[in-house]
Amino acid sequence: MNKIPKELINIISERKDLVDKGFLEKNQERELVVWIILRGFSKYPEISIGNCKNNPILKWLAESSSFGRYKNMPRIFLGIWDIHKSHKRRWPYPELNSFYLIWVEKNWENFNIKLPDFEKLFKRKINFSNLFDFLIFEFFWLIRKPFSIISYEYFGTTIDLFFANKLEGWHVQFNVINSLIYRELKTRISLVKGGVLGIFIEPLGVISVFLILFTILRANTSGPLDILLFLGSGTVLFTLFSNIAIRSSNGISANQALFFYKPVKPVDAVIARTIVESGLYGIVFIFIIFSTYIIRKEIILNNLALLFTTYLALVIFSFGFGLFLLVASHIYPSIKQLIPLAIRPLFFISGIFVSLNALPQWLRPYLSWNPILQAIEITRYSFSETYIIDKSLISITYLWLTTFLSLSLGLFIYSFNEKKLLTK
Repeated sequence: MNKIPKELINIISERKDLVDKGFLEKNQERELVVWIILRGFSKYPEISIGNCKNNPILKWLAESSSFGRYKNMPRIFLGIWDIHKSHKRRWPYPELNSFYLIWVEKNWENFNIKLPDFEKLFKRKINFSNLFDFLIFEFFWLIRKPFSIISYEYFGTTIDLFFANKLEGWHVQFNVINSLIYRELKTRISLVKGGVLGIFIEPLGVISVFLILFTILRANTSGPLDILLFLGSGTVLFTLFSNIAIRSSNGISANQALFFYKPVKPVDAVIARTIVESGLYGIVFIFIIFSTYIIRKEIILNNLALLFTTYLALVIFSFGFGLFLLVASHIYPSIKQLIPLAIRPLFFISGIFVSLNALPQWLRPYLSWNPILQAIEITRYSFSETYIIDKSLISITYLWLTTFLSLSLGLFIYSFNEKKLLTK
């Protein structure tokens, strides 16, 4: 336990009522903090002068509580929680995660109690990931009320504990995935020459070669869509799919040593690789769009929302397909050698070099079943309405239906085989 500052000891020692309450004893720390918040700041304004660097009392309040269960909470946060019954109802287990701390930080100035400025005690800590966690809990708070009484009466627990435990599990998984993403990026950078730039040179080099060949063969670059966007969208989206699929199939062997730790699951490796690939090729896509702007002196982008939802759909579709390959290649190792061979024909029937409308009429309905071709055609249409697509064959609705089917099937197969993945 961090000892009570001598400045605070002097204040307590001068008052018999505070000494009688045992505020100098270790087990009365929480009661002392509550008194400081409710009475101390008002009666002794000098307590809140300065900041935690030059005021020992503020520093003590900002430090972690000495109570074992709440050691991840600053004393003043725990004191605020002790004071407010409504906080206890809404956040019954504040020690399980950082959600209560985020909420208090956001509402610091709105409490009907005298508190020093937040910046005197802490640096602002809310970031995107914390805010995302906070929004998730807010959603659960809205839907928990109708189920709280039912869950307690029939299951012997409260819905708050259920959500708190689930959210804690997701918080652990979030940290695991963050670590795997860092590991994946570090591995990717170490395997290519040129460091970070080397990761982007490969896809851009492939696009450049295809661009040169395509231009020579066609002898012109005219068409309903700029040739760089036409080839770039096809190459990027297909490579995104194939990389997620192939790299997911190797997810077990590449991370075998990590599965010794219980929090790390095979699905985390697939999620991390999917995020890395989608992020890298998203940057490549943005680079292509800006390159087109530099060349053409105009941004060719008709529907940003359609472009984003199409890219997201393909990422999720690839993730579901990657989960399926993860399980299949682990149970039947020979599949690993067949995956590149099976994906290769897709390279030629996914519309990378030729639009669907340029193919024979009798062939189009059969090829349109391919979700990758759907994503590529819709992406090109999102750049320019002059790019003609057959809306009876190409549909964002169909793309999302196949995406949900792929995700559901992948998660279903994985959930029934997770133990086998970890034991075989």
